[in-house]
Amino acid sequence: MHIFVETGVAELEMLGVLWLAQRTARANSLLLAYCDPVIIALLVLAPLSFVALIRIHEIWLAITIVSVCAYAIIDERVGYVFDLSLLPILFIGTFRGLISTPWQPLGGLAIAIGMFGIPWFVTRGRGMGLGDVKLALLLGALLGPLQAFVIFGSSFVFGACYGMVCRLQGRLDRGASLPFVPFMFFGCCFCGGIELYAR
Repeated sequence: MHIFVETGVAELEMLGVLWLAQRTARANSLLLAYCDPVIIALLVLAPLSFVALIRIHEIWLAITIVSVCAYAIIDERVGYVFDLSLLPILFIGTFRGLISTPWQPLGGLAIAIGMFGIPWFVTRGRGMGLGDVKLALLLGALLGPLQAFVIFGSSFVFGACYGMVCRLQGRLDRGASLPFVPFMFFGCCFCGGIELYAR
């Protein structure tokens, strides 16, 4: 019975984020469709990952995976991470910051600033979007420095490998951009896999 409740909670959180994004997308005359088979698979797999991590008491990483899955869908569909859709993880991160030791959120923020904020500032937004930076800051504050470093580092590796494959196949022009949040989702899954293996 518990597994159905936990899966339902994960689905509700994802649908809440997607609903907020849908409202913003409509206000900006953008189409956000969910009928893609890949998106349907993500909507099924992310809650299952949530349940697996809950079982080993990695609740914050579990929440992160379902949230970032929703943001990945939004970024892949419309190329934006809307500020309104970030509210759920902002509230969750704030709550965790209030109940944890100060070095956890501050350390995670430092990692996010170093890996996302400074490059964005130096390149004036040419290397990545501001939405990616905002999401990275929230994830860093929520998860702390160690998990944030693993997620961000692996997401850069996944993104670079995918970009090189696309370039070799002629599917990506020089200077073209890729939505980055899907690779952050893969980074979250990679981090979750490490936690599950370690237990």
